[in-house]
This record gives sequence, C-alpha cells and structure tokens, in this order.
Amino acid sequence: MYHLSPYLPLSDNDVVSFVQTNPLAVVSIAHNSLVSQTIIPVLLRVGEDDRWFLEGHVYRAMDHYTAMEAATRACVLFHGPQAYISAQWYPDPARASTWNYIAVQCSGIIRWMDAAETKDHLQRLTNQLEPPGSPARFESIPSDYVHNLIPHIAAFEIQVEKQEAVFKLSQDKAPEIQRNIVTQLQQRKTLHDATIAQYMQAAQTNSHDRTPTH
Repeated sequence: MYHLSPYLPLSDNDVVSFVQTNPLAVVSIAHNSLVSQTIIPVLLRVGEDDRWFLEGHVYRAMDHYTAMEAATRACVLFHGPQAYISAQWYPDPARASTWNYIAVQCSGIIRWMDAAETKDHLQRLTNQLEPPGSPARFESIPSDYVHNLIPHIAAFEIQVEKQEAVFKLSQDKAPEIQRNIVTQLQQRKTLHDATIAQYMQAAQTNSHDRTPTH
C-alpha cells in the first residue's frame, strides 16, 4: 500500500465507514505456487475489542474455492472512488500528475463456516444490502431454496491481523490548490470525480477539527 503520512485517514471511524459503504472487495490468496483472486461482497464486523472480522462466501464449484481452501491466510482489498488529478490544475503545471483514491487492505487468517453459520452469513449479507420492506429480504426467500443453496456455498470468516488504509486526497498540497482541484473535479464530472471532490472537502474540513489517530 502507498503508505505515506499525508494520506492516512483521520480516524478509525472513517475507515470503518468506507469499508461498510464499499463492500465489493478483491480477495487474494497465495499458497505455495498457487495464487488466486476473486471479487465478492465482504462484510465487516467489529468485535467488542475493536478487532476486525470479515466474512464472505464463494461457490464450491468455482476454481477460487479450490484455491482458497488450500490456503490459511487471505488478503482483502476494498477499493472505492478514484480520479485522475492533472498537473495542469497546479499553479506550476510542470509537475507530475497523480491519482486520488481511497483503499483499505486487510490480511488475516481464514476460517470456514459450518452450515448454520453460512445461513446466518447469508442473512446478514442480504439484509445489509436490501432495505427494510424489500421483497428480496432474506426472510422473504423460501426456506427450501435456502436449504438447497447452502451445500453449494462455502462461507468464510477472516480474523484481521493487519489493516492499512490510504485516503489519497491531495492532502500534501496547499489549501488553495486543494480547493482548485475540487473545483476542477466538480466541473469535469467523469466517473468518480464528484465523490472524490466530496471526500476532499470533508478531509479539508475535518483536518481543522481533528488530529489524525494514526
């Protein structure tokens, strides 16, 4: 991870909120010469001691399950909005352009769930993503459908041992340059420009009120 002090989040709450808002993650494993990656939704649970646990599932018939089953550890990358930052937005454009983005990387030990835990996981995942009253809530799914589905699913939990977060939002630039970047992003309006601009504005506001905790 691009781990430089200007780009660290201001608080652990910022990291938790980001992971919960961006659950689609890249799960990677490496075991001997076997390397595998898959993209799946991953839920975060924070324990009473602030320890992180991540949970997700894969289909047993897929190659990534075979790869993951052989491994004992996994790395999970949560990635969110990103935007190209052109050097033409700086007072002196004869500088390197860059990219603003937010990402959180976690690594830890894999534990596979049993059938009962798998059902509970599917309920948590479904009901976190479906709003109250949705006909697609877990309790609306026929029980025989769930019963027949569970044997084909391998749900897992990762006890996070290491977590790194990068909130790269031009914090190393002077305030007036940051403000101009926000303006340029709002005017360009491509891909995640508006979202990155919002994150930049929040970081600029919060930096006056809080001291980084990392």
